[in-house]
Amino acid sequence: MRKTRILPMIFGILLIVGGVISLFSPVETSTVIPYIIGLALSAAGVGKIFRWADEKRFYGRSRWSLAGAVICLAFGLILVFSPAFQLSMGASMIMLIGCWILVMGILRIVHAFRLKQMDGYDVWGSLVSSSWYMALFPGIGMVLFGLLNILRPQIGLGMIGALIGIVMIGTGTTLLSFGQAAWFW
Repeated sequence: MRKTRILPMIFGILLIVGGVISLFSPVETSTVIPYIIGLALSAAGVGKIFRWADEKRFYGRSRWSLAGAVICLAFGLILVFSPAFQLSMGASMIMLIGCWILVMGILRIVHAFRLKQMDGYDVWGSLVSSSWYMALFPGIGMVLFGLLNILRPQIGLGMIGALIGIVMIGTGTTLLSFGQAAWFW
């Protein structure tokens, strides 16, 4: 029982430390992302192979499941061991992230204007249409950030690294608080 209480706290502290490091070296963080994705894909491929070996007990083995596991593992290993592939993926990843942020910003702006037309009330009893701008401003920021990533990938490289650091710190503090809350149960 203690492990379930301590592990979130340990992972939370590690994420916070990693997030702070990412904030102080955002470009280096962004260049490591393809390597980390390669490690994650390799681990996922190995996990899928083990799951495939265990599938027979439940619903029989599928060759397609094994093929997906092998492809995942192969792509992950190529990404881990090929610097050229890492570099090309890093550059294209910045462009893809920029496109994704741009589209999400546009959707948020559309959502804001839909909120402006609503007549309902939120959980706290205030009119939903009165706070439509709370969705509009982040949407505009996301569109600008997405365009900046697409038009100036070198600037986006550092921004993405900093955002990863912020997300890691936020996730780490959440895990840390869950670990502390579990401690009192």
